[in-house]
Amino acid sequence: HLLFTDPFVGTFAALLLLPDGPGPHPALLAVHGHATEAADWPDGYGALDYVDAGYAVLATEHRLMYADAAENAAGRFLLLSGLTLAGLHIYEMLLAQKFLRSSALVDGEALGLLGHSAGANKANLLLRIADAFDAVVTDVDTEVVYEGATQQFHEAFVPALWPYQDLI
Repeated sequence: HLLFTDPFVGTFAALLLLPDGPGPHPALLAVHGHATEAADWPDGYGALDYVDAGYAVLATEHRLMYADAAENAAGRFLLLSGLTLAGLHIYEMLLAQKFLRSSALVDGEALGLLGHSAGANKANLLLRIADAFDAVVTDVDTEVVYEGATQQFHEAFVPALWPYQDLI
């Protein structure tokens, strides 16, 4: 269990799973979806299979990932402040990627990204703004919009990308 602390986004947690042996190991950054958490990756999403195959897996714990009233309120607050919840999570992912690239346990030249559900939304967005990973696997085609008439603001709502939503 790791804690990342940053002056811009505060502290967030991650779970690092390492294969047997001294390394350095190729690594995967695993990003969970709504109503799930980093601890779901080992058993629920097959991270232990990757570890058995020789990969280190870093599963980040993203805050405000429950598609609930708190996520909606935070998303609205951030938008009124000129920020986005997606931006917060992308920044956390880039901090985790920086850790992986600098760790002696990891082969910093062999990094992959796994995204599940809402985590896939973030992974798909990160692909468009940073050349940070060598391979990416996600399970969702991302719509960067708001959800229907309720205008539920969640992690994939990025107003500046609205004109490009059909191309993404």
